[in-house]
Amino acid sequence: MNNHIAKWLRLIVVLFILAVNFSCIDPFNPQVQGFQSLLVVDALVTDADESYYCRLSKTIEKDRETPERVTGATVLIEDDLGNMHSLNEISSGVYKSDSLSFRGEAGRSYRLHITTREGKEYESDPAVMPQVPDIDSLYFGKDRQLDNDDGQFHEGIRIYFDSEKPVDGKYLRWTYEEWWKTHVPFPPQWKFIDEFNIIRILEPGNVICWRNNRSDEIITASSDADLSTSYVKKPLLFIASDKADRLMIKYYIKVRQYSITSGEFEFREQVKQINSAGGDIFDRQPFQIVSNIHNRGNSHEQVLGYFQVSAVSEASIYITRREIDSLELRQFDYGCEMLYARPNLDFPGKPANPVSFTTMHNIIIKEGYVFFDYLVDEYNFLTYLIFVQDYCSDCTVTGNPNKPDFWDDTK
Repeated sequence: MNNHIAKWLRLIVVLFILAVNFSCIDPFNPQVQGFQSLLVVDALVTDADESYYCRLSKTIEKDRETPERVTGATVLIEDDLGNMHSLNEISSGVYKSDSLSFRGEAGRSYRLHITTREGKEYESDPAVMPQVPDIDSLYFGKDRQLDNDDGQFHEGIRIYFDSEKPVDGKYLRWTYEEWWKTHVPFPPQWKFIDEFNIIRILEPGNVICWRNNRSDEIITASSDADLSTSYVKKPLLFIASDKADRLMIKYYIKVRQYSITSGEFEFREQVKQINSAGGDIFDRQPFQIVSNIHNRGNSHEQVLGYFQVSAVSEASIYITRREIDSLELRQFDYGCEMLYARPNLDFPGKPANPVSFTTMHNIIIKEGYVFFDYLVDEYNFLTYLIFVQDYCSDCTVTGNPNKPDFWDDTK
């Protein structure tokens, strides 16, 4: 016990020394010759019953800078009948449509119009929204995969889906959103007021939370890749059961399937190539990605991004802990450790004045620990305070205690 807290305190000292030393190193920021601040557009229109968005920003010269949001712009979407639908700025650089007044329709054509506050006008090429097939089924199975971080194979589950291929188009894109329910392994048992007042917690809070994640990978496919008429058991996502807490209680995933044009498919393939090139300044330099958005007054100005016009279908499933247990997979280890602490004996150095339990408690909780329990001797005198890492006792450190509106515990 004594060695444990001594190790913890030594670690803090080492980290402090490293932080001081590394703070003296000047960062290398290579100067980019002829840098231009370019407009970046991320806009999507679908046939789903929801608001559509357009995000506007400017490119930055240094990686650590915050992108400049383009505010005060006029953003319109024009359909093939000449109707104009406006998008209102709901936050800095984010524009959204009214879901009650505008909904995309497969087979129709749409064009994006942007006028900046400075009067610059941009527009996209017209794009026809292709039909999209339904996702016939979404399911999972036991699998294993090599982890690039540790070079080991890990078991887990792989999410699959079945779907027909598009009839009037060749290309599809997929995204997914995950939600999972979590429960902390060490709910707090006691509340420490001071060393003379330690109160039992009858109903601990922040025990159950939900976490979520949106896919950030580019998942596309061309129907020309094979001659089959449908996708059967197409893999989408692998989850190692021992690498994260996704499968500990209950897991939910919603998959969206988008029909995309040949231009958007090519655009995303180019983005994947650039992402795979790495971030080293000696890597191959990114080539110019062709956008479907142009400056009406200056055809030579490059615009980054793409106006996406896609029909969409979706499917979702819940995966329970009982289903995971039936696969006999290795469980995730939260890596929680108990920290036993005594004042004076475990306090660094030889303080001139005795250190109280209260002082020691206040110091330790500032280092990301939560008071969990305590021990007394045969005379009922306080001997140890017991702490755990905050994420092991308070689910709000990594999650949200509010249950999502769609969540169904009966499934």
